[in-house]
Amino acid sequence: MNRSKLNRYVNGKIQRIPDEVIEKRAELLTIEELSDIIHGLRTVVVDPTIALSVIIKAVRDKGLRNFFINLIWQYLGDYMKSASNKHYAMALKLFIKEIIKSKNSRVAKELYDSFKLPKRKFNYKPPPLSLDTLKKIFKNIDDLRAKALLLILADTGLRVGEVLSLKIDQIDIEHRIIKIMKRE
Repeated sequence: MNRSKLNRYVNGKIQRIPDEVIEKRAELLTIEELSDIIHGLRTVVVDPTIALSVIIKAVRDKGLRNFFINLIWQYLGDYMKSASNKHYAMALKLFIKEIIKSKNSRVAKELYDSFKLPKRKFNYKPPPLSLDTLKKIFKNIDDLRAKALLLILADTGLRVGEVLSLKIDQIDIEHRIIKIMKRE
């Protein structure tokens, strides 16, 4: 493609770009560059300081604030709705359990069971640690309690909170068994 034809594409004098031209040019672009072109946005690496600066500027500048909120809602609206719905539902369940139940347990049970917490989809799943990585971590821990915690976590698959809330009567050292019991 020569410079004059490229100039006509850039200036909008040629409205329809042939598919073969797009395909050839797309092969030369990275995924990020292609995304920037398709969505009309330029992606950049943003650290927390830059993000905070944008938020502070948006607080002070009404035009930027409206633009920023519209963008967030456009791209993250579904995520924000599902997250806030889950928080509302959790707060309501807690209110029913702590306040309503003491006044009328039958009504509380009926209310509590009348709705479920919305499930969120988690995209990120950390890769499992290899045995070599676990051994390296274990060797670099000096505190005996921390070593014991790591061993129990790695060996049982329990969550940190579950291990930390264990009571001595739940542990059978002789048979190497941990009894997990729900406590209220």
